[in-house]
Amino acid sequence: MNAEASDGKSKHVILISLFVVMTLLTACIIGGLAYEWYTGSLAFHWTNLKDSHAAVISQLIFLFGAAWAAVLVPLLFGEQLQDVERAAKSARETCESIEKRMRAAADETREEFKKIIRLQTMAVGHLHKDQLAFLETPEERNEFIDTSVG
Repeated sequence: MNAEASDGKSKHVILISLFVVMTLLTACIIGGLAYEWYTGSLAFHWTNLKDSHAAVISQLIFLFGAAWAAVLVPLLFGEQLQDVERAAKSARETCESIEKRMRAAADETREEFKKIIRLQTMAVGHLHKDQLAFLETPEERNEFIDTSVG
């Protein structure tokens, strides 16, 4: 339990550190864009932007958004994710328990079926007692029982 708690705390510290770094990086980007806009050089860069540069910038923006999502989702929804993991573990244990019970029931049913077949075989043997007298070897008797039951 202590290892899990310390592991959870270290993950939390790492996520908060990444959140602070991402916040500072975002503030720097916004500050740089605001400065470029204020000085008027942003319009110059925007009008002279080539398609290849625009593709690189759009990919960087996408990756930056993905990095934000990777940091914020565990911070905001970490407890719910752990609850889902616990529920999945509980469901897995329940399924394993049900599977064990079903196997035990199948084994019990198999044994009961064998008992019923034995009773049927005994009944067939009793009803055909006259015919069993003509069967001299155990193999002949087993063959007779197999064909009468099957």
